[in-house]
Amino acid sequence: MNSQLEWAKTYLKHKDIFKKEIDKFENKNDLIIIHKKTVKECIITTESKKLSEICTLAEKFDKYDKIWVIAKNNDDTIKDLFDLWPKLANLEKLRIIFLDLKNNKHWSLHPHTHS
Repeated sequence: MNSQLEWAKTYLKHKDIFKKEIDKFENKNDLIIIHKKTVKECIITTESKKLSEICTLAEKFDKYDKIWVIAKNNDDTIKDLFDLWPKLANLEKLRIIFLDLKNNKHWSLHPHTHS
């Protein structure tokens, strides 16, 4: 499993520490399926892909209640974000976390809300 997925799994476990909604995590190739008591979510990373490829993938994940994309926090990803904004803003279920693993810093964005 890649380091972005490991980070995301730990991050979401910590977010769930009080609610305890997560039943299990299921690893599938380059993504993780999060099984919660009432919903199903997935985590996709850009570690080996560009944000544009992830955007295309996310459109195919209608069966999930929430889609988490873990992206590198760098200039190329931010440029892709601006270029893809109209497409990303239409994906209601999408949440993007921009991650700097080296400094363990992150920030997140829900494009549909910010449109």
